[in-house]
Amino acid sequence: MLFIKLWNYLSGYVIIKIVGEYGERLLNQAALQNLYLWDIRRQSGNVLTCKVSVRNFFKLAPLAKKARCRIYIVQRVGLFFIILKLRKRKWFLLGALLFIAAVYLMSSFIWSIEIVCPDD
Repeated sequence: MLFIKLWNYLSGYVIIKIVGEYGERLLNQAALQNLYLWDIRRQSGNVLTCKVSVRNFFKLAPLAKKARCRIYIVQRVGLFFIILKLRKRKWFLLGALLFIAAVYLMSSFIWSIEIVCPDD
């Protein structure tokens, strides 16, 4: 179970909201297409929330059109999206790497020596 959660976090997943009368039909069609959806919850009469991997999200869109449902992305989670965000902020990433290098370099120096002699 932990391995599956870790894999989903590393590859990235989205939390989606399915709105429509035939949400269950969409879930059944996704199961027939071997699309893995998890943490499925009913928010209200016509609203479902669930989690799906990024790859399966794009395969889910045509099925939603057939089932007459709308899919909304609530949240993007995972390392995949963090890397996408950091690619837009190259200077931030460069600064973080320089900071780590400076801390490593400074920790290799001896900064002070204290000699304590016992009183005779």
